[in-house]
Amino acid sequence: MRAFIIEAEIRRVVLGGRVVLRDMGLQVRPGETVVIGGPNGAGKTSLLRAILGLLPMEGTVRIGGHDVRRAHRAAMTQVGYVPQAPALFPEMTVGEHFRLLAALRGVGASALSEAVRAFGVSTYLNAYPGTLSGGWLQRVSLALALLGDPPVLILDEPTAHLDRTTRDLLWEVLRQKQAQGVTILMTTHRLEDRVLEADRNLWLEDGRLVSETFEPRWVRLKAWVLRRPDEDWVRHLPPDWQVLRLAPDGLGDSTCVVLRGPWASRWQAVQTLQAGGNVVIRIDWLSDEGEA
Repeated sequence: MRAFIIEAEIRRVVLGGRVVLRDMGLQVRPGETVVIGGPNGAGKTSLLRAILGLLPMEGTVRIGGHDVRRAHRAAMTQVGYVPQAPALFPEMTVGEHFRLLAALRGVGASALSEAVRAFGVSTYLNAYPGTLSGGWLQRVSLALALLGDPPVLILDEPTAHLDRTTRDLLWEVLRQKQAQGVTILMTTHRLEDRVLEADRNLWLEDGRLVSETFEPRWVRLKAWVLRRPDEDWVRHLPPDWQVLRLAPDGLGDSTCVVLRGPWASRWQAVQTLQAGGNVVIRIDWLSDEGEA
């Protein structure tokens, strides 16, 4: 087995006369999950497109040992790609997209059915992309990426157009892929996307990888608890955690609880809440600057 399934040495990428990526090295091991964070405009999409050989660049990129410029088709047989904005042909139905990609990847009917079923898009196989909502277009893109079980998944802000139900489904599918040894390379700027357990968290800023982590120092935990919780658990919260809100949510029998504390002890805070006999039915993570 190769030591690295993705090997990128990117000296420079120029778009519209502006340098968008510079002096960047990235190596990803087989089965590793790498999540790249960064603000809008940092170069996250350009980085993934350069890795896929879709942008002119100075440097070299190999996927599965194949140079993405000299052996692009061989490299792409290793990859399932989900762009930030779904890129489908408007004159082709959803089903035609699946059949075309299945033919290109040499995938049989059973694998095609499995990919369609994973994100529940079978109802829309005869529909044209222009008739689907952004969320369903993203579901189709995700299902296409899974077609044929590629060993590498590359996802650019995959939750950008998804509702909560579909986001939860995405995390479930990605965790299954992690367990199967699939390599995942993903970009995001959303704090809540970090629920996916990553082997490495990288931070991209101004076209450079500047840090091996992008964990915030402080975070808000917003949880919905069935019925009003027993408040005795509050005394057992980890150090520096505090309750900002504890009130009925107005939508039923649940109570909205908002806590604030250090990111590093976030799971201890969740466990403390649950250990108090509280049935947690939903959790959101918010940056400390966001409104609770």
